[in-house]
Formats: sequence, C-alpha cells, structure tokens
Amino acid sequence: MTPQDVPHQAPDTDAVDIEGELLVYDGEVLTLLGGTSALIWQQVDGGRTVGEIADALADRFPDSSEQVRTEVLGFLAQLLDKGLLETRPSVVGPRYVRPDHVGWVRDGDTCLLIDLDTGTRRALTSSGSRIWELALEQGRLEPVLAALRSEYPDAPESLPDEVVGLLDELVEAGLLLRHG
Repeated sequence: MTPQDVPHQAPDTDAVDIEGELLVYDGEVLTLLGGTSALIWQQVDGGRTVGEIADALADRFPDSSEQVRTEVLGFLAQLLDKGLLETRPSVVGPRYVRPDHVGWVRDGDTCLLIDLDTGTRRALTSSGSRIWELALEQGRLEPVLAALRSEYPDAPESLPDEVVGLLDELVEAGLLLRHG
C-alpha cells in the first residue's frame, strides 16, 4: 500500500457504531475498532488516498504528526491484510469546468443549465444537481465521489458509473468541459 492508493471497504463489509466504537463485520469475522482506529476507518470513503487520510489525522495531533502518519499507514495496511479494505491506485483524472457559454441556476432541488449560444436547456434531477455542483466545486471525479459517498452512505455500488455517465453526457452536450 502506498500513500497514493485509495482504500475502500471490501465488498460485503459492514460497520456498526456502538457508542463511539465500530464493530466491523466482513461476513465471517467481527473486528472491534475504538478510538483512533475508528477515526481512521471513518476516513476511508473510497475517495481519499492513504496519504490524505494520514494527513487528516496527523492534523488532529500536530505534536506527533509524523508518528501519527506512520501509524495510520500501518493500521490501514493491517486492515488490507485482514481483507477489510481493498485499494486502487489514485487517478488524478480529468478536471471538469463550466464553459463560459453555459449558465445555470438552482431552483429548489434541481439545477437548470442553459447553453447561452444555442439556447439549449437541461434540467437536472436533485441528485444530478448535486453532482453538477460538486463537479464545479471539486473539479475532479475522486473528490466528487468521496463527497457523495459521505452525503449518501447507502448509495449503490454503481454510483461511480452513474456519476461518470452523467458527467460524460454533460460533456457531450457541451454543458461541461473535461480537461486532461
């Protein structure tokens, strides 16, 4: 495991919060995580890299930040060895930006996009609107997915494909630009 890897919970792994401690079950074994271990587990959202998780926790303990980083990396490696986590390499990926000829407004739960050159309009669903806003704020796919997983912990496993599908549709329609 490297600091650039992105950890995510292994399939069929579930965690239950019991008074500040987490009981993690992988279908066969129960693992109790308390204190800092629980904090580390909660940072694993499928969007942050190992290095970002270590940095976030090191910021909480500035007097021993290097030691914390080392311990976080070691603990995540243990979870990987136990089969509770899986990793994938971090992909910087393309950056998404709104073209100058596209205007948008939020109306309740939805966003209305308009191509000012052609007059083409597109209304996004509430979830599509959230993806649109996050794409403009975050610019890259991984932070968008991380934010969505945090906001919607029960989102289906197909979430990344659905997000990429919407972003691709918006790019094809000329309502969003993809750089890189």
